[in-house]
Amino acid sequence: HYEVNCLEYRPGTDVPVTGGMYVPQYTQLDLSADTAKAMLQAADLGTNIQRLYQHELYFRTNGRQGERLNSVDLERLYQNMSVWLWNETKYRYEEGKEDELGFKTFTEFLNCYTNNAYVGTQCSAELKKSLIDNKMIYG
Repeated sequence: HYEVNCLEYRPGTDVPVTGGMYVPQYTQLDLSADTAKAMLQAADLGTNIQRLYQHELYFRTNGRQGERLNSVDLERLYQNMSVWLWNETKYRYEEGKEDELGFKTFTEFLNCYTNNAYVGTQCSAELKKSLIDNKMIYG
């Protein structure tokens, strides 16, 4: 099993607690196939950034392009993405490796905003044109 909010794996039943409230220092989850699938889906950077882009496109084109997300999905995507984006990590895409978290799409978007600073992909001409045309980046 894996623990969330904990830096290391702690097997056993002696769960460390804090203070007089006896609150566990971490939350233990059994990692079933469904849980693992949900965790991967939540962490799929490529799909998530594409969905946020389509949502923004929907509003910038008055509904002619893109797809509007409901408020629950929008909030969930922003929360999931903020965990990944509020850091100094140098994301990269490596050709030939499994890309279940969507780093190819994710770094392509990042490269459109950073003049191709991320390794493995480049901002495609099509995406760059769309971002410029819809005033999401300056051309």
